[in-house]
Amino acid sequence: MALKRHLFSLLTNIKFYMKKFTFLLVLSALFSLQVFSQVTGTVTDEVTGEPIPGANVLVKGTTVGTITNLDGVYSITMPEGSNELVISFVGMQNAEVTIAGRTVVNVALKSEATEVEEV
Repeated sequence: MALKRHLFSLLTNIKFYMKKFTFLLVLSALFSLQVFSQVTGTVTDEVTGEPIPGANVLVKGTTVGTITNLDGVYSITMPEGSNELVISFVGMQNAEVTIAGRTVVNVALKSEATEVEEV
C-alpha cells in the first residue's frame, strides 16, 4: 500500500513538472516569434556628401521612426515583416529604400529642384 502511494505521488509530481516545462517551452516559442532587426546607416547629401542631421527615418507603413544625429547617423529597430525605410528631409527628395536583410543602409538624398518665378 505504501509503495502504491509513493508511486502515485511520484507520478503526480512528474505530471506537475511536465506541465510547467510544457508551459515554459510554449512561452519561449512565442517570444522567439517576434523578430526584430537593428538597421543603422548614414544619411548624406548626394551632391556634397555631407551628412544630413535631423533627417526623418521611418519604417514604411508603420509609426516606427527616428531622426539622424549631428553626423547624419541613424539606428532603427525594424519590426518583423517590415522591409522598407522612408527617409525625408526638408528641401530634399524622399527616398524609399528596401532593406533586403542588410544591417547597414547608407542613403544619399537628392536635392529638390524648385524653380522660382519672377514677380
